[in-house]
Amino acid sequence: MESLGWLLWDWLIHLPYLLLQPFLYLFLLLTFLIYRRQVELERSLFHIKLHSVWERWWSSVLLGILAGLIFSVLFLVTGLTLRLEDLLWVGVLTLFLSFFHVRFLCLSYSGGIIGILALLAQLWNTPATWPMVGWFWQEMASIQLFPLLTLVAFLHIAEAILVGVDGDFAASPLILEGKRGQLQGGYYAERFWVLPMLLPVPFLWGWDATSQFPDSWPIWFGQDASSFLFLPIPLIIGYSRLIMARTPQQAKRLAMWELLLYSGGLLLLLMLAVWWQWFLIGAVLWTIGGHEWLHYRQQAWEWQHRPYFVQKSYGVKILAVLPQSSAQEMGLEIGELIVKVNGEAVNNRKELYAALQQQGTQVHLEVEDLNGNIKLAQATIYTGEHHQLGIITAPDEKTEFYVDWQTESLWKVIRQRWKRIQRTHQSS
Repeated sequence: MESLGWLLWDWLIHLPYLLLQPFLYLFLLLTFLIYRRQVELERSLFHIKLHSVWERWWSSVLLGILAGLIFSVLFLVTGLTLRLEDLLWVGVLTLFLSFFHVRFLCLSYSGGIIGILALLAQLWNTPATWPMVGWFWQEMASIQLFPLLTLVAFLHIAEAILVGVDGDFAASPLILEGKRGQLQGGYYAERFWVLPMLLPVPFLWGWDATSQFPDSWPIWFGQDASSFLFLPIPLIIGYSRLIMARTPQQAKRLAMWELLLYSGGLLLLLMLAVWWQWFLIGAVLWTIGGHEWLHYRQQAWEWQHRPYFVQKSYGVKILAVLPQSSAQEMGLEIGELIVKVNGEAVNNRKELYAALQQQGTQVHLEVEDLNGNIKLAQATIYTGEHHQLGIITAPDEKTEFYVDWQTESLWKVIRQRWKRIQRTHQSS
């Protein structure tokens, strides 16, 4: 048995191998393409630049690297090892599902499906003589669910923390058609983080296990510590949410607690399954069913409640604040209501624009904040600055354009990018 110091040293010297993982660069490219699509949507809808694609991408990359290293160490603490075959099955299924919908790029779906198949295979033996089916069924029966579902739970704890820190960063404002045909404002928050991880596996195709847990190492779920290798593997987690009945900041806080509830429930069921294995069935069903329940609960809540970004009978509601603008310097926030400009009441976008045009360089605003209180804000507007202080207002009866919103599959994202490359090549 190795000492703790040697184990940590072994972990550190394997870190550079992450740079040799081709999937790391594939996932980084994928997230870049998704963020680039968001920027193009914002420009086509509002004709202004809200956020840089590089700003979105770099922030998610740095946070993902930090989270990947931290949760690699935390998984090591459990004393569990992951079979390479289990990771391959889950990885292939995750990639397959993501071609139908981007939100399926999550181990809760693939892990839940693999878990159901593994339970069925362990309960119902299929003759090995059946062509292909027998081999596949034996593979499913050999899946080790405890370490696999523990990894799913840990990744969602990481996602909860990242959503709480970064979930509303660079969320894209939208103008949508509501249930009754009325236009309303909204947001689409979509963040992806690539987590480069070093995970312990028992063996790796011809390579002997070189590391061992110390004698006193705590082991979860009653599994024995064993020799293992560190496998460098990048994983991708993401957060996507259409927000219409609250602000992105409120939505991310709720999503963080929902994810912690989901992952905490999964870990609790796994711990109970140590004493009574029937709880393992509950853990598998919660892996996929709990995730879907949270998703549809959130979507139903958004559609059933009154839209947040619609104009009232007075004032002008702020849908978005441009970075590095006068509005940002004044402390204006999305969802607030501009009531007066230099003492003159404004009730729509046209009146707001006219009031700003009539004033000099000094602008004084009366603003109703998110709690319904009136606050005062002022700024100096210089020549060439945005004529609306650097804000995007919620739609009104004069708004003509809106987004026919549909979430997309991974295949559609890649196909759109390929067609754009072809058009660029043909034009040159």
